[in-house]
Amino acid sequence: GKAFVQFNTIIGENDREITPAQSAELMFLYLRGHTCYERAGGPLKPKWHMMLHAIQKSVEFGNPRFYWTYRDEVINGVLAKVAKSGHRRHWHDAVHLKFAICKALGLAKMH
Repeated sequence: GKAFVQFNTIIGENDREITPAQSAELMFLYLRGHTCYERAGGPLKPKWHMMLHAIQKSVEFGNPRFYWTYRDEVINGVLAKVAKSGHRRHWHDAVHLKFAICKALGLAKMH
């Protein structure tokens, strides 16, 4: 947990630019936290792997907090469920209609 707190502190305190030294520190902290989490039996998700790439590219693309967000994950989940429920013949119409209904009901909040 301490590694992730330090990781979030570095991400939170820096502007868009990340130096190579900061990127290396982020990678060290992330891998340390990841290893401890895995050893404790925590479930690993594909997002763990995606974040590694965000850290690797942080010198080139900048601070991940400016483009990496979990804010829309609820919307992605609703959209995935809606997409699974539509028939392929009218899939696009069903997705748009059902997602609009979910949004109107407050089940998918746009930020």
